[in-house]
Amino acid sequence: MVNQMINIGRLIKRADVSLSRQMNDFSRQSGLTGNQMNTIDYLSRQENMAANQQAIENKFNIRRSTTTIIHAVHGETAAGPAHRRSP
Repeated sequence: MVNQMINIGRLIKRADVSLSRQMNDFSRQSGLTGNQMNTIDYLSRQENMAANQQAIENKFNIRRSTTTIIHAVHGETAAGPAHRRSP
């Protein structure tokens, strides 16, 4: 039973690494990281809802600097110039 759990854990880890690499490869075409692309995707699906910087940091477990970059990129590409909101 313990060996079976270890094998399942290893398979999950391999799948996670593989998906992360694929996402990063795809995102790199736009000059972004996978984490930045995931966050922009999340923001684009939040119709009629505001998402403040701290909420994004908590949801994706990312640092403020990453969130600031994402906010700037998303604001410039999807909704005109980015406006920084205070947390």
